[in-house]
Amino acid sequence: MNDKHAQVWWLGQRDHQDVRSLVERYYIPSAKNGSSHLIFCEHPPTVTFGKNMSDASMEDIRKRLSASWKEDIDFQTSDRGGKATYYGPGYLMIYPILQLENKRGVKAFIRVCLDAILALCFKHSVDACYDECFQGIWLQDKRGHKKKKLASIGFRIRDGISDYGLCVYIEKNSAPFGLFPACGVESQEIACFKEYCFDTSVTTYSLAMQYAEIFKYNHEVLFSCCPVVESKNIISA
Repeated sequence: MNDKHAQVWWLGQRDHQDVRSLVERYYIPSAKNGSSHLIFCEHPPTVTFGKNMSDASMEDIRKRLSASWKEDIDFQTSDRGGKATYYGPGYLMIYPILQLENKRGVKAFIRVCLDAILALCFKHSVDACYDECFQGIWLQDKRGHKKKKLASIGFRIRDGISDYGLCVYIEKNSAPFGLFPACGVESQEIACFKEYCFDTSVTTYSLAMQYAEIFKYNHEVLFSCCPVVESKNIISA
């Protein structure tokens, strides 16, 4: 039986590979034993390649960024869904690692994760929507047309355990999205949360804790068979 009192972890800024190692060595085995975890962090400049990327495409992106971008960047392959994307400082990474009951549970779980971002946007008067065709959360104009991408999604479900997660673009940085088709979408524009919300004092940490609260209530209402988050269990590692 799942532990319905999951722990919330704020890891600060950590290398992508370090977090992946923690997930593989601790969080996934813990989830298999019924525990549940909601992990938040930021990464230094990193490009990860999903399992849908060909070797030629990955090499092309490496060469393009190495030739055109002056900052140090880490390249990592992964077994998540999707193609290439960029993570960096000011981007909130959300990794829900928990046990799912069945296929219906997977769909409801992903919807809960996305709805929590939309609720966070609504709370801060950021007009956003979910796009099933291009996947992720997008800003929309007054006519409901999407404009810029605000959050990316890329999960993998292994043996009933959720892995990987979401990236919310909170603060502007020198992301090299114009140099490669992020998430497989050419000419994709990125929106940063702080540029569109009224409260400019928000941080990746404060928004992470707000997301945890919303995530908890969404689980209770929409998906009672999944674990819920107790936000008082804030553990830093």
